[in-house]
Amino acid sequence: MRVEFIHVEKAGDGRLVALLEEFVDKGEAEAIVKALELNADLLLVDDRDARGLAKRLGLQVMGTLGVLALAKYKGLIPEAKPIVDELLKKGFWISRRILEEFLRELGEY
Repeated sequence: MRVEFIHVEKAGDGRLVALLEEFVDKGEAEAIVKALELNADLLLVDDRDARGLAKRLGLQVMGTLGVLALAKYKGLIPEAKPIVDELLKKGFWISRRILEEFLRELGEY
């Protein structure tokens, strides 16, 4: 399935990507550098180390659960739990404690 509104771009600063790869995986390093290059308002990333590094570099970050919470608060989805359940079936990983806290905060636990 091809989605027209998503396109992949490589980061321009390969040296910075290589440097960041000392701390995070290549994909996260590319995403952080591209977000810096674009002066992005927000970087979507779930990896804890990548989130921490991005924040230290001055980026605002949000993960999958944050996107779901925002969608629910804005009325775009009625519940987050069915989506989280589907993500978990497809290999998304999150600690039980964080998941329970997330669902409790949304009134879905």
